[in-house]
Amino acid sequence: FNYLGSPQALEKSAHHAVMGAVMAIILCGITGLVAPFVIRYLTPADYHSATGYLPLFLVAIALKICSEYLNIGCFIKTQSYQQMMIDILAAIVGLVAMISMANEMGMMGIILALNIAYVVRMLMFYMLSQRVLCLPYKLKPLYSTAFISAAMLMTGQWLA
Repeated sequence: FNYLGSPQALEKSAHHAVMGAVMAIILCGITGLVAPFVIRYLTPADYHSATGYLPLFLVAIALKICSEYLNIGCFIKTQSYQQMMIDILAAIVGLVAMISMANEMGMMGIILALNIAYVVRMLMFYMLSQRVLCLPYKLKPLYSTAFISAAMLMTGQWLA
């Protein structure tokens, strides 16, 4: 928001938003690489199965953070009605998905449903934000970072 009044405001805002999302995704990847070892070596054996849930939890965190960084346009207006409606819709999607997936998949289904809700939230925030204030996001670094972080998550699972 600090850059919106300056020259090249849109480019600077878009760049900093993407870099914030990139840093968050990298941190999720590093966490996915290290956390399985921490859980296995610092907790009792009863907790070791939690490592299987880590990748989807970390993806959910990354999706949530990305939706928060890539929605600058949503906050240009003084009204927050649209943001509230997006959050309500995403919560309903998540709740319905959780109810339908919990019986079949247990905890993994609930975490997967959380990811579905966050994908819906991120896409809706992104589309609304771009409609209100079209920022020239350069998303290639975000995609490549997501790929690298996914590899870290899988490596952490495989090594642990």
